[in-house]
Amino acid sequence: MDTVQLEKLAVRKLKMSAKQAMDIAEKLYNKGYISYPRTETNKFPSNMNLSALVGQLTTSPKWGDFAAEMRIGGETFHAFGLCVRDLGYLRVYIYDKWGDKVLPIYMEGEELTDYRLRIADGQTQPPELLNEGRYRFFNLRVSPFQTRQYVGVRDDGRFIPGFLGLALVDGYDAMGYAMSKPQLRADLERQLQAICAGERTKQEVLSEQLEKYKRIFVQTEVKINLLSEAFARYKVNVYDNDVEKVL
Repeated sequence: MDTVQLEKLAVRKLKMSAKQAMDIAEKLYNKGYISYPRTETNKFPSNMNLSALVGQLTTSPKWGDFAAEMRIGGETFHAFGLCVRDLGYLRVYIYDKWGDKVLPIYMEGEELTDYRLRIADGQTQPPELLNEGRYRFFNLRVSPFQTRQYVGVRDDGRFIPGFLGLALVDGYDAMGYAMSKPQLRADLERQLQAICAGERTKQEVLSEQLEKYKRIFVQTEVKINLLSEAFARYKVNVYDNDVEKVL
């Protein structure tokens, strides 16, 4: 389990904040129970025999993702889900479960005799607000957002944007850089992975990223009026922002 997974499980299962989880992890480290948090890796040398290592910890799983195709009255239906052949550790670990829809195990060419057809009506729903259990929100990134009042936290632990946060997103988006979107960070992470793979050097990536953000900074200064207009629309006083107004 890496640090991100630890924080996600602590939020979802134990209802504690990511910061609390990291504080406890550090205490466990100081007592010698675990290795130091944030120093784990999922990158291993190509000559490491991971199969043998994993084989000592668990039996080979006998499940996988499957797709079933069925023909009923001339119509073809497709179903996608998980065919579970062996529960493995889930026989004893009751705190985890399959995340995908479980399908019965069909044989190719099998004739179905027990089935029901129905037409279900429904409407798409907007995605839920984020909480600390989502991957991109964990300890080191959440606290500054709350301290600066970009977001507030509802009683159910989900984040809701404050007027300052909304104004910043609108203002920066109006400049055309989509700094509220994940593309800039995603590009940086891809370049870091390229360094790990030996495809690029640290200096190449550093120079390229510095030049990119310098260009954005210069253009932001030129278009700063768009940020001021966004603040005016949300009636934001940057010296007296109250995130509670939107909760």
